[in-house]
Amino acid sequence: VMTGHIQETKGQDQLISAVGLLGEEYKQKIEVDFYGEAYSDYQKKLNNLISKFDLNNIVHFCGYCDSIFEKLAEYDIGIICSKAEGFGRVTVEYMAAGLAVIAADTGANPELIEDGNSGVLYSYGHPESLSDKIKLLIDNEDIREKISNVCMKHVYDCFTSEINVREIFKIYQILVN
Repeated sequence: VMTGHIQETKGQDQLISAVGLLGEEYKQKIEVDFYGEAYSDYQKKLNNLISKFDLNNIVHFCGYCDSIFEKLAEYDIGIICSKAEGFGRVTVEYMAAGLAVIAADTGANPELIEDGNSGVLYSYGHPESLSDKIKLLIDNEDIREKISNVCMKHVYDCFTSEINVREIFKIYQILVN
């Protein structure tokens, strides 16, 4: 699953290309759902990629969902392909939902994810790197489950609202003094 606005900077094209690079044995094991509103020009580009790789039965655009956290429980893997995320809210949402996370090695993701432990990082702009990480998690249910469990613990140990407020307050105190 991939959530958020469907726009160029979010990198949905990288995910579609990565899935297109998978062998048929993998394509038979997965479905990719995108949740979010789409920019029409970018949607056309994505539809062309889907057709190019013959992924019409695998890739789905589900539109906006006002209960996305409940929907995430239906998935095994959450993917973030954004060029830059300041905090990485979607990354943390995936972790809190118990998904194994694959994220681009950009923005806040390398700070939020310990590669191979609390998620998997791929090389942004390289669909073949993302494709390899998808195969890794498909082929290794034990790794996928371990990452999922570590993700949930990590989120509740580090990213609750109370923890965030406390840490921001500490920064304010330093700046004021």
